[in-house]
Amino acid sequence: MTGIPIDICYEAVTQVYYIAIEAATAYCLYYLIKEFMRERKHAGLAGLAYFVMMRLMYRIPYGISNLMVYGLAVFAAFAVMWLSERERGMQKLFLCLTFFSLRWMSLAMRNCIRPVIDWGLGQFPELYTDAWRIFSLYVGETFFGLLLNFFCLFMAAWVVRKFYVYKYAEMTKKELLMLSAPSLSGMAGYHMLKLYQIIYTKDTGKSLYQTYGVYHWWSFLYYAVSFMSVLAMIVLFQNIRKGQEEELQRKILSGEMENMKRYIGEAERRYHDIRSMRHDMGNHVMTLENLYARREYGEAKAYTKQLMEELHGTAVEIKSGNPVTDVILMEKREEAETQGIAFDCSFRYPEAADINVFDISIILNNAITNALEHAGGCGKPYIRISSYRRGNICMMEFVNSFNGKLVWDEGSGLPCTTKADRQGHGFGLANIRRVAQKYRGEIEIETDGECLKLSVMLLGAGGGAEN
Repeated sequence: MTGIPIDICYEAVTQVYYIAIEAATAYCLYYLIKEFMRERKHAGLAGLAYFVMMRLMYRIPYGISNLMVYGLAVFAAFAVMWLSERERGMQKLFLCLTFFSLRWMSLAMRNCIRPVIDWGLGQFPELYTDAWRIFSLYVGETFFGLLLNFFCLFMAAWVVRKFYVYKYAEMTKKELLMLSAPSLSGMAGYHMLKLYQIIYTKDTGKSLYQTYGVYHWWSFLYYAVSFMSVLAMIVLFQNIRKGQEEELQRKILSGEMENMKRYIGEAERRYHDIRSMRHDMGNHVMTLENLYARREYGEAKAYTKQLMEELHGTAVEIKSGNPVTDVILMEKREEAETQGIAFDCSFRYPEAADINVFDISIILNNAITNALEHAGGCGKPYIRISSYRRGNICMMEFVNSFNGKLVWDEGSGLPCTTKADRQGHGFGLANIRRVAQKYRGEIEIETDGECLKLSVMLLGAGGGAEN
């Protein structure tokens, strides 16, 4: 190494450090946002935009403040995110602001630790007796700082990804302001402390760290608290939202129970009418016999017509094996016919499997409602419902026309709701899966771009006949 000027070595290490820290930071940005993007390649492009912008800023001949440099780099990443997927703009802005803040906080904490490292190394004067030894210490200290900074930023990104549950939910402006408050507060405090250090050094010609050794500990504490506050706000907000959605699910379940009462009431009304008709059938037959005996054929024909109309009004058009599911299926068929959707049903209630009709009604209601929503926009819309049993395995299949594209939520493993207003929506499949898991079963969703198939498997009690 004696043939290489030491100043060139210092310059090379410094340049490598800058490239490495920018690459590591760009990777952390990619790691943070990739779960929030529909396509991961778009998150990769955003990380690349950040890295390229940082490298370009170093090529500019005149001085630019670090705040401006990193701000432009984050803005470049935000622009790529927005242009790639023009949805959930508030959320993308929040992620960029949060990352911008976390990056500064992690760097500030590392800078607070550096004087401690310098003081510790200073206790061993023999380490500073040779220029190349000093250079080795510089290399070690530089890349230790790099690893520490990367670790803090990566772990922060990991926490955000883990606890930010509703990654595909829209964010309002109020939520953006509330969630960004810790980031903005931390950034303001950081720049105030930096300004104070600069003013103190200019006025006294001394380092604030050297004059007041405890200062860097208080600074570190402030940055650490600010760092944790940003993450704590995200966790708190997601927990609040989770509680709200659980409350909403309870309300939806309450609505399911009200629907169940209505279905039972309607089933009782229909079957009461049938029983009434059966009770009066003997009288109707005697009346018709008397009319034909007196050769009053016109009166008999009119009476027969009226009787047929009443019988048609009480007839159950779908016979699934249970009066409640009959009512649900007939109601959904009427809704489909109103929308011009072909409705084909061969569903049979798994009576011998000892599965509660309330749970079956939740599956039918939510599955057919989803099918109606997806099938409506197709050229020749249709819905097909079927069921069968194999031993104690009960299968239900819901197939509908479909010309869209499913976007999967990696947290739940279910497709995300396609509605702009997520409030009150997106629980149908979750409720179906909850019922399936109650009976040790599961659901499966398949699509080929032209049709969508939902399969629901339940494990009932006992065997029974196959159907």
